[in-house]
Amino acid sequence: MPDAVVGPIVSVGAELLERGGQSMISDLIVAGRGLRRSPAFTLAAMVTLALGIGANTTMFSVVSAVLLRPLPSYQTDRLIQICDTSQNARFGAPGSCTFLAPQV
Repeated sequence: MPDAVVGPIVSVGAELLERGGQSMISDLIVAGRGLRRSPAFTLAAMVTLALGIGANTTMFSVVSAVLLRPLPSYQTDRLIQICDTSQNARFGAPGSCTFLAPQV
């Protein structure tokens, strides 16, 4: 059974390789004619692509700005860490450091 499925796929691939670049050019010409024949579909496809590319660009910009770039910090040599060393620590385990603050 698997030979019946793989055989036609291999023969189609070999046929495409034999025709070379001429096949791609003729396929693009046929696709262009089809798009000219149905302008509503062409417009819908172009709007869908534009919205998808725009949404992808927007999401990448937001993720890059918020998550990937480090926050700017000035005078890093003056930053201190505030830690709670008591047994009744409210955040995290006892002795955990909660945040950085500028040294006064």
